[in-house]
Amino acid sequence: MDILIVTSMGWGRNAGGPQVNYMIARELRRMGNTVDKYDIEDAFPDKNKLVQYFGTAFFRWKALRYVRRFGHKYDVIQATHGILPFSKRILNFDGILVSMSHGLPHFYRQYNEKYSRKIRARNPRSFLGRAAESIASQVNNPVWAVERSYDAADIISLCSESEYEYVAESLGYQSKAFLRLNGLSEDRIKRLGEAASSPSSRLSNRKVAFIGHWNHRKGASDWSTIIDEVRSENPEVQFMLLGTGKSKKSVLSDISERHHPKVKVVPSYQYEDLPQLLSEATVGVLPSYVEGMPISVLEMLAARLPVVGYDVPGVRDLLCQAQQSLLASVGCEKEIATKVSDLFQLRSSDYEKVSENCEKIVKNYRWKDIAKRYINEIKIKDRKGR
Repeated sequence: MDILIVTSMGWGRNAGGPQVNYMIARELRRMGNTVDKYDIEDAFPDKNKLVQYFGTAFFRWKALRYVRRFGHKYDVIQATHGILPFSKRILNFDGILVSMSHGLPHFYRQYNEKYSRKIRARNPRSFLGRAAESIASQVNNPVWAVERSYDAADIISLCSESEYEYVAESLGYQSKAFLRLNGLSEDRIKRLGEAASSPSSRLSNRKVAFIGHWNHRKGASDWSTIIDEVRSENPEVQFMLLGTGKSKKSVLSDISERHHPKVKVVPSYQYEDLPQLLSEATVGVLPSYVEGMPISVLEMLAARLPVVGYDVPGVRDLLCQAQQSLLASVGCEKEIATKVSDLFQLRSSDYEKVSENCEKIVKNYRWKDIAKRYINEIKIKDRKGR
């Protein structure tokens, strides 16, 4: 098959969203398909301020023009949901159209409405700056555009059980909804597992790892309490905050100064460096308030780390499979801290069993298997006449 991937994200392995498209494309090519891409870097190689704020909105029209011009060359067009909110007639395309989720905007809207004050409180920008960001967020990925792209699509590709249930049942797209999931490559799973130190060594290290951008959604406001509570029980515990996208100074400003010597901040890292960064860690934590299906949790599980997180879609799909209770009530930092401390108290043999169970979870989330199911769904849809 000839497949075109259209995405408003970048392209590569170093961030969760772009990594999903990159890895799916790689597996599809290995299966003998031809895969091309058109992303925001192709549309705007030289980004100005306006594109930085409203890039996704502008990209929508660039993508329309590109698909109308070149779409006839492809059997399948996979577009990030909301990017092509146009009928196939307008797109001048008669193949299989896939609308791809990297996190359901309806869930993100619920999060923004519930925590709007806390989100604003963390934003250091001026009133006009915050207003511009608010307008940009509404223009770039509005729910109406997402739902119109669902109307036009033959397949709606979703990354968690909660997304599937919401889109199929609440929005009424049962016949189009496809539970894709996110995953890791065989090589990634192998390298993360092989780099991990022995269970006894990791347990004695007393290190907590976090992977994610440093913002309210990912739990930045919760870490001060989490660290306070964990270190009140285990003063020797260290924390590694990886891929924060913010400077060490900015991250540490959210954390009590007395804890700073025990906190390591890594604003960015290369894809191939993560196995070594996680190799000595004991526990992973993701206190995120809304997710699609977090690659970071999959990576920590593959590194044989028990991961504690809030009971939200995506995170729930993964951690509910663990033998140990690893899910905490949303926003309850003390519950997160208690679960982390409980893991530190395990005997080495029990910690090893929990780690092995976490590693096994990842076996169900391999890009190779996901790509096969995906292509099969496309073939079924094609045979049924879309």
